[in-house]
Amino acid sequence: MNWNPWHGCEKVSAGCANCFVFMLDRRYGRDTTVFSVNQALDLPIRRGRNGEYKLWASPYVFTCSNSDFFLPAADHVRGKAWEYIKERSDLNFLIPTKRVERIAGALPADWNMKDYGHVYLSCSCENQEMADARLPVYLGLELPHYTVQLEPLIGAVDLSKYLERNLIEKVTVEGEFGKGVRPCHEAWVRELYLQCRRYDTNMAFRRAGDILIDLDNAIYPKQPRGSQDYAGQLGYNYESTSRETVMW
Repeated sequence: MNWNPWHGCEKVSAGCANCFVFMLDRRYGRDTTVFSVNQALDLPIRRGRNGEYKLWASPYVFTCSNSDFFLPAADHVRGKAWEYIKERSDLNFLIPTKRVERIAGALPADWNMKDYGHVYLSCSCENQEMADARLPVYLGLELPHYTVQLEPLIGAVDLSKYLERNLIEKVTVEGEFGKGVRPCHEAWVRELYLQCRRYDTNMAFRRAGDILIDLDNAIYPKQPRGSQDYAGQLGYNYESTSRETVMW
């Protein structure tokens, strides 16, 4: 289930180059850099005629898939979103961001691990440069959960020095899709898998992307639309023996 309380974003790093939101907006003549609050802002607390919440999700609510929760333009409305998130403690909110440097100053005044234990603020990185820039800041925050999204993965990444801190619960990996796609290399994914096994950290290789280079440096055949993604066939998923399973 997606919840998009607002729309609009600004590109901040190489991982944003082929952002699907910008591509979709171009198709419909919309300027992605123009910020707007969506009617869905209060979706988490809306109730039906029977008095029950309309928003239910298992295992999580993917928050701000069309923007960034910590976008500066959302500073005036984020407080309301936090109120709704706090009220819906029965749901898990997954909030990925490339703006980890803004998290500390944008948390609610009553932030604590009990009332917001259902919030998964996830650090999004795409290559080693961004991992080294963002993860030290991210892991220095007081959060109930720490997860890392390498989506899209556009370069080899060594997470060892971050995984050894025993804070990161899960790493997810995806290749890139769309026009101008940059290839994902199986060797990069395999190395991340070995790192996660070494530090007993959950890992999911979720999607291979449009171009996947195999271990022999050959291109996997393009998958027909709607077919099962190569990612699930390659065996680069790891379930920790000591950590709680994170369901995305």
